[in-house]
Amino acid sequence: MMTKIRQMSWLFLWVLIAAFIGMMVVEWGAGGISRSMFAGKIAGQSIKLEEYEKQLNIVRDNMRQSESSLDDAMLKRSHEQTWNGMIEQVVLTKYIKEYNITVSPDEIQYYILNVPVQQLKQHPQLQTNGQFDIEKYQMAVKNDKDLFMNLYYNYQQNLPFMKLQEIVSEGTVVTEAEILEDYLRKNIYASAEYLYIPISSFYNKVKEVSDSEAKAYYNSHPNEFKQEAQRVLNYVEFPVVTSKNDSEKVMADAASIIRQLNDGEKFEEIAPIYSDDQSVERNNGDLGYSSLDDYVKEFREAAENAKIGDIVGPVKTQLGMHVLTVLKRNKEKDDKGKLITKAHVKHILLMYEPSTDTRDFIYNNAQRLSDNTGKNGLAAAAEALNYVVKETAPFSQGGFIPGIGNAKQAVDFAFNEKVGSVSNIIYVKDRNNSEKYYIVSVREKIKEGIKGFEEVKNVCISKVKIEKREKLAVEHANSLQNAINESGNLKSVAARDTSGISRYDSTGNFNGNSSIPRVGRTDEFIYAALNAAPVNEIYGPVETQKGVYFIKVLKRDELEKEKYNAQKSMIRLTLLGQKQRMQFYKWWNAEKEKVKTIDQRYKFYRNL
Repeated sequence: MMTKIRQMSWLFLWVLIAAFIGMMVVEWGAGGISRSMFAGKIAGQSIKLEEYEKQLNIVRDNMRQSESSLDDAMLKRSHEQTWNGMIEQVVLTKYIKEYNITVSPDEIQYYILNVPVQQLKQHPQLQTNGQFDIEKYQMAVKNDKDLFMNLYYNYQQNLPFMKLQEIVSEGTVVTEAEILEDYLRKNIYASAEYLYIPISSFYNKVKEVSDSEAKAYYNSHPNEFKQEAQRVLNYVEFPVVTSKNDSEKVMADAASIIRQLNDGEKFEEIAPIYSDDQSVERNNGDLGYSSLDDYVKEFREAAENAKIGDIVGPVKTQLGMHVLTVLKRNKEKDDKGKLITKAHVKHILLMYEPSTDTRDFIYNNAQRLSDNTGKNGLAAAAEALNYVVKETAPFSQGGFIPGIGNAKQAVDFAFNEKVGSVSNIIYVKDRNNSEKYYIVSVREKIKEGIKGFEEVKNVCISKVKIEKREKLAVEHANSLQNAINESGNLKSVAARDTSGISRYDSTGNFNGNSSIPRVGRTDEFIYAALNAAPVNEIYGPVETQKGVYFIKVLKRDELEKEKYNAQKSMIRLTLLGQKQRMQFYKWWNAEKEKVKTIDQRYKFYRNL
């Protein structure tokens, strides 16, 4: 029992630290691999590569607590967590000193005994009748030295951060109006009928926008057209694709498998050895009895035409080469009465993949180009070796490069190096598992500022059209106001609207968290119906992004003061916690943004 609980406490430690501040323990100034090998700088402090590697390994060890192996995405995420954690440590260290935050052993012991971590509260051996038992927990902590020390380290690391949260969030208040609004949104239900003038009805009524109107919009909305600093790259790409030899090897392997099966080897013995299908680990190549419509065309046709028990193949599909056998096949009706073919199929998949020799050949070609860029630059070296140089569109420091994709290593290079600089080989693997090597060169640096009018002219025209349509919708609503006031009947007013624009409808019961059919989560509509509009009176016009509404609330729950007063304290605490977290993390993220960094990890790692 104690072993399981100790493991749980360590799991919590890593989760908590990652959630709060990434990695909090950074040994600034530790010995490095080489004095010249730095992963970058954070707040003026050089980060030696050895130091970064140490923290990276800690993060990855943490990830392996829940994953036996780390895929490319997780390896990439480990770099992100490590770097962000080191930045966060700078902020934390600064304010721990500034606010003179300390943590005493007595405080740590109090938290250990009286503020158990959530994961331990959920541990079944620390519960009685399904509920957490504080006495069992305290007994376990007192009787197990290792568990106590794990928790001690946990709180020693995290209490300074928790205290910083309290200091930054101090003074946060929740008003009576906020408490009431939260209660009403969750507990008060209403139903209504309404007349709706959709903005979309005026789509074809606004066709032309003059240049002067578009320019006026541009001049009055400069913040909409801010442009971050951008870069443009030249690049040469080397796709990692299969060679003729790779394809011939797959065909040879398929022929060998077919011979073995025809000689009496069993599918379930051969499949785990050869098949590249990920499901082979659990099914040994047996796909079971299912509709052939579930398979790609080529596979389906082969299974439909195969003789029962024969070895068929190789069958080429988009996935690779298949060797298959059909054990049973029948015509049956599916749940909808449609006649389908079902079959029991076993298969072995051989995927087309670049061999090590092919990868080496492609990489060496990229290296040869890289070696020749030193004196002449990328363009001249590429021309000499008959490679095509491509150019990206401008991109920001967000990670995605047009023409290349998500390549943080290339982004970091672009924003840290001079125009004309040429990168080392950069490896990129996209979400479709397509792989390429790149060599990039910084072509242009674009400073932040306001985009030029010509660049955003079409956007301005679209914005002006939207404003005009909104104005026409409001004007149409105003034209109906007298008829609505006189009749008090929204349905009859909509019926008499000869333009056909007005629409009458009604709602079922809804509250502030509802998505109303044909209305959606339109805040202005919901607020009016639950708060502003009197019951059984027409209220409006209410302007929204979708259109203009006249609303008549048919019924609405009354506020039950006793029930409300009973929940006020809990609502206040919940809202206070939410506001404090929002306030703190807004401050925390702003402080992290202030930390100046120079990220040079792209020089040492491919998968960033």
